[in-house]
Amino acid sequence: MEDDSESRLIKKRLVMPTIGNISVGKSCFLNSLLGFEFCQVQNDITTKFVLFIRNIDNLKEPILYKLEPKKNENNSYDFIKNKEIFKGEEKIKEKIKEINSSENNNENPIFYMLEVKIVSIENKEFLNNVDFLDIPGLNESGVNYIELYFKYIKDMIKYCLIIFNVENYNSRDTLDVIEKVKKNINVPMKNFLLILNKIDKVDGTIKETIRDFKKVFLNSEDF
Repeated sequence: MEDDSESRLIKKRLVMPTIGNISVGKSCFLNSLLGFEFCQVQNDITTKFVLFIRNIDNLKEPILYKLEPKKNENNSYDFIKNKEIFKGEEKIKEKIKEINSSENNNENPIFYMLEVKIVSIENKEFLNNVDFLDIPGLNESGVNYIELYFKYIKDMIKYCLIIFNVENYNSRDTLDVIEKVKKNINVPMKNFLLILNKIDKVDGTIKETIRDFKKVFLNSEDF
């Protein structure tokens, strides 16, 4: 059978992953930023795969398909588009729910691409050169997701959105996120965008919360 993988090769863009621990609000933040509800946000179901989200300006309905990583001659990875595709909002939401509800052996990483028209961001030059990534929480029990997934995409990452739940921003687990990212991703710290999520649930004023956040992170040796 003739190999048609070259024709299904995905054109690479820079990727902007949302990184953080479980239930800090990564998927919810992406839904709010991009203006849709494809990323599943139930408290009892965590993200178990990497979802590339790509803007396509002239798209009439969203499309979801699986990606297969393939090592190239430069010792990095390309992604091949799987022939099975899902079209339409409801079918895509059901498929994403199915993936997140399934048992994964955590040895074979799972990648999907969601192509959708994003209308919430006006800068089309930016949108058409960047893929957003929804990824599993870094502190999933027994799984080192950052090592499992990031070897496939680390050469594509230019910026990182790091999401923190400010309700427990001064915990050791949260500082571990910074350490893991610095160890596995070659991105300068100036390109890290820190997002303070769930700030409305913190006692005290927002100004006090931000001051405390700076004290913990910006003055720490880990940052």
